[in-house]
Amino acid sequence: MGAAALALVAGCGECGARREAARVENGTRALSLAPTATFDPCPRDGSPCRLLPLGDSITYGVGSSVGGGYRVPLLRRAIADKRHITFVGRASNGPAAIGTRDAGEAPDAGVFPRGHEGYSGYTIDPCPARNGISPRVPGAIAAGEPHVILLMIGTNDIGGGCDVAGAPGRLGSLLDRIVSLAPRALLVVAEITPSDDDIFNQAAIAYNRGVRDEIARRAARGAHVVAVDMFGAFTSDPAYRTSLLDDGLHPNDRGYDRMADVWWEAIGRYTR
Repeated sequence: MGAAALALVAGCGECGARREAARVENGTRALSLAPTATFDPCPRDGSPCRLLPLGDSITYGVGSSVGGGYRVPLLRRAIADKRHITFVGRASNGPAAIGTRDAGEAPDAGVFPRGHEGYSGYTIDPCPARNGISPRVPGAIAAGEPHVILLMIGTNDIGGGCDVAGAPGRLGSLLDRIVSLAPRALLVVAEITPSDDDIFNQAAIAYNRGVRDEIARRAARGAHVVAVDMFGAFTSDPAYRTSLLDDGLHPNDRGYDRMADVWWEAIGRYTR
């Protein structure tokens, strides 16, 4: 992809000394930690690495022509790299199968695992007239037993005026809850994507700055936490408002492709 999408690993509790490797691949800049003997979240026994997509309507895939949002191109990337992943979650949408030139070269290559925990309109915590994602987290983790959690939440807090100033701190509390429930999982937290509205985007920039600060604090305490810059992945394209957005807020298919690139840059090395 042509964007400068930054995937920043903020910490890894059992990796010992941090081993940050900067890579530039197809214009994608990444800082990451490689798997180690003490932190390697995905299975070694040939079973799929279970990914839990967690968030709001963008996780659900609103704006995607086939449903499934970033999950469809993310699975395609895994298949292309001959890695075995699956998605878990109590909600379900997306295509029954995906086409790929690599079908037959990886287990269940053409079958699309439709599970996720993406809910339209959800905020971090319950707000007036809004449901929050935080009450769903214990059940989602218990049901899915994920190895990797892909979290992007906060768009509706910012857009809906739900305790905007306190949103990073509320996200921090959610991170603590996730880490306590799934201490061996890799938690990948995305900074929220931009919209076509400049006022929203200024608030999103401030929120995303807070997201990075919250992750840094958890990393210092030993959490396996990764931050990925979805905002920068979009705004690196000067025409992102028309090229990557469907309705001014939700990504279109190209936007979801961009998101998949950023997620995969952060998690691909952990998969088999």
